[in-house]
Amino acid sequence: MDSLVIGAIASLGAGLATVVGALPILLPINLTQRVQGIMLGFGAGVMLAATSFSLILPGTEAAIAQGASKPYAALTIVIGILLGGVFCN
Repeated sequence: MDSLVIGAIASLGAGLATVVGALPILLPINLTQRVQGIMLGFGAGVMLAATSFSLILPGTEAAIAQGASKPYAALTIVIGILLGGVFCN
């Protein structure tokens, strides 16, 4: 499949997801505090995962470029993620 078509389909999917996510605001739907909390927690989790996972590969590649072996680079990334989790709580 042509990359232009794939990009257009992906953009359409992202746009539709945005519309679905905005429906509780646009429509007069009464959401309970519990449902709002679940939705906010899910959104925060998705954003946290996106930022974390988008930094894993570049961090590993940077460690390898500085002369570290692949296992040592992976260990460095894992330790960094764990330390970030410990000190952010």
